[in-house]
Amino acid sequence: MASSRLIAFAALLALAAAPARIHAATEGERESAAPTTRTVVGRGDVVQTAAVTEVIPAEARALATPALLGGGAPPQPTKAGSSPLRAELGPLPPDSTFGGEPFPGGARAFTERRRLGIATSEALAIHFTMMGWNRYVGNAEWSHVSGDSLERNLRSRWVLDDDDFWVNQFGHPYQGTWSYAAARSAGLGFWTSTAFPIAASALWELGGETTLPSVNDQVTTPVAGIVLGEALWRVAEAIRAQGGTVNEVIAGMLSPMSALNGQILGRTAPRPIPSTRFALQLGGIAGDGARVGWPDTSAPRPYLGVELTWGLPGDPDLELDEPFDHFVLQGGYGAVSDPLAVMRIRGLLVGAKVEPAETVGGLWGLFLSFDFDTTGPYRVSTSALGVGASGRAELGGGLALETSAVASAILMGAMGDRPRFGEGRDYRFGPGEQAVLDVRLRADPRVSGGVALRQYLVLGDGPGAGADVLVETSAGFLLQIVGPHAVGAEVAHHFRWLRDVSGALVTGEGDVVRVYYALAGG
Repeated sequence: MASSRLIAFAALLALAAAPARIHAATEGERESAAPTTRTVVGRGDVVQTAAVTEVIPAEARALATPALLGGGAPPQPTKAGSSPLRAELGPLPPDSTFGGEPFPGGARAFTERRRLGIATSEALAIHFTMMGWNRYVGNAEWSHVSGDSLERNLRSRWVLDDDDFWVNQFGHPYQGTWSYAAARSAGLGFWTSTAFPIAASALWELGGETTLPSVNDQVTTPVAGIVLGEALWRVAEAIRAQGGTVNEVIAGMLSPMSALNGQILGRTAPRPIPSTRFALQLGGIAGDGARVGWPDTSAPRPYLGVELTWGLPGDPDLELDEPFDHFVLQGGYGAVSDPLAVMRIRGLLVGAKVEPAETVGGLWGLFLSFDFDTTGPYRVSTSALGVGASGRAELGGGLALETSAVASAILMGAMGDRPRFGEGRDYRFGPGEQAVLDVRLRADPRVSGGVALRQYLVLGDGPGAGADVLVETSAGFLLQIVGPHAVGAEVAHHFRWLRDVSGALVTGEGDVVRVYYALAGG
């Protein structure tokens, strides 16, 4: 359990630094970049030509036509909102690595079959390395796998296990990112890569431990592993594309398999980073509630957080070519005995852009999400699939209204507080539903504020049978003072309704307050 928390803290440190590294490198390059001419396409198919500063790597310049480098006629986009650079160089291959087409002398020419073989070998190596560690170093009782335990697991029913909340809801999802990243960074496409954590989880449940196979792990590990793995892999590759030793170290912490496969397979040309917005937060958190180790309002604890939107809804240049071309990530960690941690990621799986008016734009579609939150008086974690939309409306005078709404079916959720249900785990497992509504008003570029509503319902089974409902309402603001330096605050109130197996109704509530300094951009 302690190792899971250390992993969470290390990953958050790397993730928190990631957007700032991208932003800083991009700003530095712009200062020395030469002006070029490109075509800008706005709404209503109005084509304009403007002098802009374009950052084009030297290798990309070698591939570019004279039109891209400022000579000749500017390239003509094929559709409204498409990238001129993308239109000139052609579409990315459908099953390529994040970087797309390789540079001359860069990524080595491995066939799809060879890449599949490399990814499979790496996934198996990860599996047996973990088995060996648990048995010969950790000497865990459940790690002494034998032919008898394998045969029994193949014949037995699948159960809900009693592992610690952190192990089940964060450790296993992080484990799922490894096999997924092995496939993704080997050059396999999103959908092909999803098979790896599904197969790896099944192999682990049947032959990685002596305990009965867990249905909760078979859902949570691959689904959350795909969501977390794709987000970390994209951010890692974007940081690595900036170059430099520090960026390479941060990228390697976020996605170690990507670093390994970069050495094996070579690097590919970096894909342009979409419009992004981020805030790296450092401050304090306090609250009230009955949870063990929860800080009271007189004793705030240090808190490190990050918020990132990758592919801004309403941006006319945003292209939704692949799953997770748009995703929203929120991460945080507060140092107390029972850590206050949050990791929420919601990515657009399949969707499309919508532009109903000149001043209104956004996207809608099917979202895949992973939520993990212990910052309130109650703990909740879900893997969910839902339908929703996100957009932006220009109100004039520098004001804009941004709204997101998603309703999802929880494929597997966990919720609870500290009271135990006899022996075993101290939280409920089961399916359910969740919803999020976020409304923000922005006075670009310096001020933003808004309110959010999150609701979770988990229908428990086994020792934790019953219906658990958690509603979180929050309000906050962010004020940029000088350049990227900002201050912010958020207040959240939690309501909980629980009907246990006896039919009795239990209610509770609690508050959380965060105040922080932020390094913001985008």
